[in-house]
Amino acid sequence: MHAGGAVTRIAVPATGGRYDWTAVRAELAAPAKGVQEVHLVLRGALRLAAVAFAG
Repeated sequence: MHAGGAVTRIAVPATGGRYDWTAVRAELAAPAKGVQEVHLVLRGALRLAAVAFAG
């Protein structure tokens, strides 16, 4: 994930099934202030259902 000029790598564990899911949390590599563009880069066999941010 790229946000505020910093890159945060988030490891996503295998769930064991195509429709099994897990929640993953991560802290930003650097605090973001103000309005920022966020870029998510997915690699591998992932299925993304939702993305949420907390302040």
